Amino acid sequence: MWDSYEDTIDAIILAHVEKLEQYEMIAIWLQTTEGINWQVDCEDQETPPFSTGEIVEYVRSMHLFELAGKYTNRRILDYLDNATSRD
Repeated sequence: MWDSYEDTIDAIILAHVEKLEQYEMIAIWLQTTEGINWQVDCEDQETPPFSTGEIVEYVRSMHLFELAGKYTNRRILDYLDNATSRD
């Protein structure tokens, strides 16, 4: 079931990424592991071989999931409190 959530999230992120200008996509891609490795290994190439899939994965894992993990509200706290008291 979690895969379905990730697929939906990826589709939404991809729709936004595809609206970006190429230089904006490259700027984000250069922050990915692949982009950082390219910067180190391939200084002689002018245009990086960026990938929208790598951009989507980076945004999802390094930004969206990180923010979601920090989000809370009263209902979440109540749920966690109830789950802890049952253990």
